[in-house]
Amino acid sequence: MRFLLTISMIVFLQTTHVVSSGLDDIERALEVYNKEKDLLSPEAKEAADLFQSALDSNDLPLELQIESLKYIANFLSVGDHRNHERAIVLLQRALALSSGTDKFSHKLLARILFDEGDIEGSIKHALHADPSDYDNNLVLGRAYFANSNFVDAEEALLNAWGIASEQELSWGVRDQALLIACMAYK
Repeated sequence: MRFLLTISMIVFLQTTHVVSSGLDDIERALEVYNKEKDLLSPEAKEAADLFQSALDSNDLPLELQIESLKYIANFLSVGDHRNHERAIVLLQRALALSSGTDKFSHKLLARILFDEGDIEGSIKHALHADPSDYDNNLVLGRAYFANSNFVDAEEALLNAWGIASEQELSWGVRDQALLIACMAYK
């Protein structure tokens, strides 16, 4: 009996340690991320490693698992550390965990798939992302344009332009050219 109690106590203490270390890693990762949001900074790599460590604990609540997967995928979508294949897998996992409802995962997946040349996949995911998001409308407009759907491309690009105007964001020359081309084809 005493032996079983000892083993039970050891298992409990180890499990408690794993849970707290995963949550501790998330807390530290969020601190690092909130200080420096530039995904090309050394701090971003540290945050990605902390998010991965938290995921490896296997004891994170579902919402934190999704957030960790999205951060790592976003980190892997840019810069010298870019790894689109791994980012796609992580985003698909985030979408599976969120039952396909996570709009940021759809937005990021749309951008990555567009960069990889999967225009149809990009459109599919962009349509599931936030329709009032500037970056999502740009990706959707570019994908429609690449797919020779100039009417929908014009609509998405006009939406992006409207959002950019409201939020005082810079509007790219390339996107202006696409919008003009859409209007000319129409």
